[in-house]
Amino acid sequence: MDSAVAAADEVARFFEGGHIMDVGAGAGHYLRSLKHRLNDPFSYTGVDSTLDYVRVANEVWRGEKRARFVAGDVFALPFKDGIADVVMCCNVLL
Repeated sequence: MDSAVAAADEVARFFEGGHIMDVGAGAGHYLRSLKHRLNDPFSYTGVDSTLDYVRVANEVWRGEKRARFVAGDVFALPFKDGIADVVMCCNVLL
């Protein structure tokens, strides 16, 4: 997907490792692009309100130890402020 590649390229311009949160992550296709474009190690949390997407993502990415997917509402994320170094929210408001 072109938007995943473009977003990963943009993050790669300034990212120096840390934690990335992807709000509206779906099944994690942005994670694939991030993994291919970032040189620095990172952990990743994908958040989506669709439980089926969260289940699929956890199955697809089950071997990726630094990635996790959780259910959550974009307007009330289930995390404390400051948990992520980068927050992405792509293709959510279409």
